[in-house]
Amino acid sequence: MKRIITIASIGILLCNLGFSNDTIPGRIIFYRKHIVQGAYVSHRVKVNDSLVVNLVDNSFLEYECKPGAYSIGIDNDPEMHLEVKPGRTYYLMFGVASAYFTSNYDFTVVDSVSAYPAISDMRMRKLDGNIAKPTRYKNRIGGSFGGDFGFDEISMYRGANGEYSTLNFGSGIAFGILYSRELFRYLGIDMGVNGAYTSLTPYLADIDVTFAKSYVWVTPYFTIPFNYLYSSRLKLGFGPDYYFSAQLSRSSEYYPRWFNDKFRYESTFGYHASLKCEIDATERTGAFTQINWNVVNYTFFSSENGTYVEDKLKKPDGSNISLMVGVYFIF
Repeated sequence: MKRIITIASIGILLCNLGFSNDTIPGRIIFYRKHIVQGAYVSHRVKVNDSLVVNLVDNSFLEYECKPGAYSIGIDNDPEMHLEVKPGRTYYLMFGVASAYFTSNYDFTVVDSVSAYPAISDMRMRKLDGNIAKPTRYKNRIGGSFGGDFGFDEISMYRGANGEYSTLNFGSGIAFGILYSRELFRYLGIDMGVNGAYTSLTPYLADIDVTFAKSYVWVTPYFTIPFNYLYSSRLKLGFGPDYYFSAQLSRSSEYYPRWFNDKFRYESTFGYHASLKCEIDATERTGAFTQINWNVVNYTFFSSENGTYVEDKLKKPDGSNISLMVGVYFIF
């Protein structure tokens, strides 16, 4: 009996020695902590050029694999290489390096002591490897604020120091509201209403002259995405403007009553070229910067008190370069 047991034990030992350690799988745990910037954007994680998961914010995936060499990439960013040994677990933490217009993503190999507190957090979502592309919403509504910088300065009144104060019909503080709709993959349309306000430069204590304008605009645009989910993109467009309620107001306590007047300008059309960068910060919010080249010429229509209008104010040039920043809601 003892002889039989001894022979069986030797047989089992020989069988175990016959199996290679290469049959014992390893594990790679991909995890991504919560980061406000780009939180709603998922990133494609590829192993040996095969998509294994869309890694979303505050989530992790346990990926079991055979021992060997693996190349691991995120979206279209450069790949990293990892040698997986039998029975070992590797922790790869998602990271982001931000630039103004775009960001670069990578994985950092960390130890279990660093990774465990994040992965064991009950708020971190465990993924099952189901490859699902998140919904990309196509509508945006928001507001903007910035400045207009006109080309044509008109000398108005001489100050106490002998220098003229000027008025620029193209310059001023600008603000607006907008709506944006993506029509096709690379084409869409923006539209909105803007207003702007300007005054004499430099300021005069005894005379107040201001110019205000409003206009509606439409911009068909072509989109250049910075990543496959369009969460950051460059938009190029060209479109028409319609200016209305343009008015120059003049007043002073030190001049005759007839001096105080309001000069109205005809409603007119203009056009613009636009360059815009949008970045979706979360699933429902984003921000943008925009530069426009606007072309418009005003024509005097009437004055409230019938005051004589100088020739230089009858057909002023309101063309400008505008710089705007804004935020929007996505739906």
